Amino acid sequence: MDSSEAEFTHLPTQRVRYLVFVIYLQISLATGTTWSEWWGYEGISGSKFWGIIHPEWALCSKGKYQSPIDIDPKLLLYDPNLRPLNFTRKRVSGVFVNTGQDLTLTFDLDDEDSGVFIDGPLTYRYRLNHLIFHFGSADDRGSEHVIAGTAFPLEIQFVAYNSDLFSSFKQAAVASFGVIVISLLGQTSAANNNTYLDALIKDAESISYKGDSKVVSDVYVDGLIPNTSQYITYEGSLTTPGCHEVVTWIVLNKPVYVTPTQLASLRTVHKEGRGKDDRLMENNFRPVMPLNNRAIRTNILPSESPECRRKRTFSYEVNERFLT
Repeated sequence: MDSSEAEFTHLPTQRVRYLVFVIYLQISLATGTTWSEWWGYEGISGSKFWGIIHPEWALCSKGKYQSPIDIDPKLLLYDPNLRPLNFTRKRVSGVFVNTGQDLTLTFDLDDEDSGVFIDGPLTYRYRLNHLIFHFGSADDRGSEHVIAGTAFPLEIQFVAYNSDLFSSFKQAAVASFGVIVISLLGQTSAANNNTYLDALIKDAESISYKGDSKVVSDVYVDGLIPNTSQYITYEGSLTTPGCHEVVTWIVLNKPVYVTPTQLASLRTVHKEGRGKDDRLMENNFRPVMPLNNRAIRTNILPSESPECRRKRTFSYEVNERFLT
């Protein structure tokens, strides 16, 4: 935390809101910046203040189902009813954009049948809307979700909306059961044989500055996903303002491998436009949020020790008084 952020943290909420609003107003008048563009991950526009600087973002500070989280393997609950994920196998096109906060690939959804659909463990059918890249300045940071306190240098999020109930991501992003996000964690490796990820990272080199965009085609989403049927799931929120608690998160149990060269390429991306300051986009992740007694389910079959095998198995039955 820098000194300016520490000073703001110790001020009363109302005064912080007022001071931030004055600063934002000055920036907005000078640059035409909107709230949706102004938020970031550092300083007074960082995640500590999202719920303070804008009334519609109150969930960011008051919500109890916030994401991301630190996934503690000791707290996982095995659920045998969780079926494998199923992706529509097709190639899609879209626009890769440097938003200044992240790298987002938004897919072309020209008609109600186009795009990639996801089902399996889900009651509803979901339609993939976009991918988001989060990454860090070093290999020990970058991912939003962490496992047993350990962060990863990259997290790719596959964001999909409930296409059974809603006609767009915008509608679904504020509604119950509206969104699923599939989290793919990236682990450093000397070699990477995922040609689909390699192609996207090369595309990212073309959008080095805020506002840059690139049309991409023949994106094979299923090819980005590691060959695994195992995952962890919990109920949470969007990790960007206004942090709506509408997301079913699915964290895959197998990482995608990314080379030091590929990570170095991502770390050259800037958060401002050409001709402005040289600040890099790295470390564009929200810190982990309290679990607040939420259940974290998994379809990963737990290991069994010899002591467990000797224990009696218990089950529940209806009380005989209520049987007819």
